[in-house]
Amino acid sequence: MDSVINITLADAMAAMLFLTLAVMIFLLFRWQDDGSRPLLLKRMIARAGGRLDASADPLLGEKLASAARACAGCKSREECEELLAGNLDGEIPEYCPNRRWIQSLPA
Repeated sequence: MDSVINITLADAMAAMLFLTLAVMIFLLFRWQDDGSRPLLLKRMIARAGGRLDASADPLLGEKLASAARACAGCKSREECEELLAGNLDGEIPEYCPNRRWIQSLPA
């Protein structure tokens, strides 16, 4: 007897969201260098007062994964570490590849 697989749009969206979140978590915790870049990204988001609210943005996982990749490839790591070692409140510097995205996050 033939069986029919019935997948609804909601099921497909839920699966895509789950996979996106899984990739986001993977990228945040597995870096090619010493692992400090996820902390830099997190601290830069905190510096701007941004909130990571998945309920407000269904594509947050994908955007965070993209931001993590941009952070990993950034050539201004030392400047970023120095900036974030001081005061955590303030503007996002021009050299940050995620500046526009971080500033777009809800406060």
